[in-house]
Amino acid sequence: MAVFRAGVAIACAPIVISVAWAIRHRQWPAGDRSIMGVFTQDVFTRHTPLVGTVSTMGNYSEHLDAKSVHHLGPAQFWALSIPNWLTGGRPVGMLLGALLVNCGAVVLVAVFVRRRLGTTAATGAVLMCTVLAYGLGPSMLRDVWTPFLGLWPLLALGVLTWSLLDGDARALPWAALVSGFLAQIELMFVAPAAVLSAAGVIGFALRRRADRQAADAVARPSDAEADAEAGTGTQASGNGAPRSAGLRAPARPAPLGWVLIRCQLIALAMWWPVAYQELTGKPGNLTLLIRALRHPGDKAGAAFVRHNVVAQLALPPVWIRRATSPFQIGQSPSVVAVVSAVAFAALLVVVTVAAWHRRHQAPTVLALLLTTYPVLLAGLVNLEITPAGGTIGLQYRRWLWPFGAFLWFAVIVGVVSWAAERSWASAVRARIEAKQLAAGVATLALATVVVIPASLGQLTPPSDDVRINPLVQSMWGPLHRRLDKRSTYLAVDGADAAFGLGPEIMRRLVVDGFTMRTSTFGADSYGDQRVLSADRPAAQTLELVTGKVTLAPPDLPVTVLAAGRRDGSSAEEYVTLANRLVVRLRGGAGFQLTAAGLRKLHEQLLEDGDRPLQKTLDMLADPTRAMFDVTLLRLQVAGQTTRSPLSDDEARQLLAGLRPVGALAFLRGAPKVPSA
Repeated sequence: MAVFRAGVAIACAPIVISVAWAIRHRQWPAGDRSIMGVFTQDVFTRHTPLVGTVSTMGNYSEHLDAKSVHHLGPAQFWALSIPNWLTGGRPVGMLLGALLVNCGAVVLVAVFVRRRLGTTAATGAVLMCTVLAYGLGPSMLRDVWTPFLGLWPLLALGVLTWSLLDGDARALPWAALVSGFLAQIELMFVAPAAVLSAAGVIGFALRRRADRQAADAVARPSDAEADAEAGTGTQASGNGAPRSAGLRAPARPAPLGWVLIRCQLIALAMWWPVAYQELTGKPGNLTLLIRALRHPGDKAGAAFVRHNVVAQLALPPVWIRRATSPFQIGQSPSVVAVVSAVAFAALLVVVTVAAWHRRHQAPTVLALLLTTYPVLLAGLVNLEITPAGGTIGLQYRRWLWPFGAFLWFAVIVGVVSWAAERSWASAVRARIEAKQLAAGVATLALATVVVIPASLGQLTPPSDDVRINPLVQSMWGPLHRRLDKRSTYLAVDGADAAFGLGPEIMRRLVVDGFTMRTSTFGADSYGDQRVLSADRPAAQTLELVTGKVTLAPPDLPVTVLAAGRRDGSSAEEYVTLANRLVVRLRGGAGFQLTAAGLRKLHEQLLEDGDRPLQKTLDMLADPTRAMFDVTLLRLQVAGQTTRSPLSDDEARQLLAGLRPVGALAFLRGAPKVPSA
């Protein structure tokens, strides 16, 4: 038991080290992860989320409703909510939540491998986990982004499916929990979770039926055996051997009453929010998903599937090779890679046939090898529905890595099991059995050595990590002072500029009665009600505006909190200028453009995001809403305004400030509600 516990600790070590390093260096989640943090904060409130975050299906489906499709359920937020609550909503809670999910999955892998094949095989699973941790890299071991938070649970689901095929009833509730978690947090996990769940349930039912038939056959002696028993007074087993010799008849499988009740309770607890949202939504998320699926976009194609399967099976497999970019994997394989992948597939078939012939002596090994085929099918389904375009689609190929690790583990176990039965291996087998403890300790020592490289490379974080975004360094100070000293940063990166707040600041704003509204870019894919609960009363609204594109700020901005500058030297001066102009322009006359200027502004706004003409006119009528629009300021400088609350010099100053600005953060007052 001590060796097993040490192995579990070793398997979890890379995850623990990754999280500890991130906490030590304040590498908090940002970008999409921040939105997940906001929803996590909502779990213990009356705004408890009923669905997951917004899916990127809108980028790959041709149906308009795809932009509003969320991942199926709130399981991700529930899993992160306890550590989030214990840490007072600070970003460290998100990292601890990732540690809880990933280490929990690793423990499930180790425990159920030990239940199947004993401590020796469990130490081999520990080594597999540490090698997989090396291949993934430290940043993915703590990432709460939905595609990466499901990597270790995918491996656990493979082991649980094997346990079900081997007739282990204790795996049923855990399989229900893990498969439900995967299906809810990410739409691309739905198909693999469904395939493995179906294989596990069917295999479990068939195994129980076979066990019952075997028990009945032994318990029901033949006529000849009955006559022999009557004449000799001894009991005979089903195979004719006297039961008095110490052989026991196969036991009938135990009833599943409480196991099924636990499964039903888990399913009810996990899926009631999804059902409730579907019934009360107008329309519900499942309805929107079905509509979007009826109009699929381009898929990556057969070559993409083939290349990534080869990458999992070839020597060396991709899951033991760390890649800093998804573009480095699954590309056109070499001839050597294809040949080695074909050889691996052939070996899998051979050891499966050998295990079938030995199914009575080693049914657990056969169950393991049979599990590899639904695992392969689940991976193929995952790859088949991968979108053709975009780096997000390319990230999907990483999702097959836990399946690749499982396949190699299964084949190695199958080969060792086959070799152990050969006469020429008897001496080796006897020696190993005599020194199992030493072999286990040696395997754990090797796994410990792998922990070191698996924990290195911490300076390759996800692309939205704030430390690799120098454009917004100067935003930290003003925003930090405006909120309170517990707020640490504002993270903006590329497309994340419209919604890239760190979770700690977002939570502080939410607790203080703030909400968040995205600008033109974010509204296309997230929308106000998608970021926070639609019915949340907003005392003030925080909004980001980038200087890279025309993104009009929200209605009635009351304060410019901060400005991010490329030069990092004059953000404070720009904030002072902007706030002075906001105070002067509030409530005054708006902008008027020439016909040519109005046409140019409308065209630019349409290019940046769908903004009808009436919304354009409304923006011009509110000077505090329009004064930060890059196109409008350029039009005034070019003489295309017939009336402006800004002088030409002020317009030039604002424009000159916006050009190097990475982003602006605004606060605005909530609209007044007329009294009854």
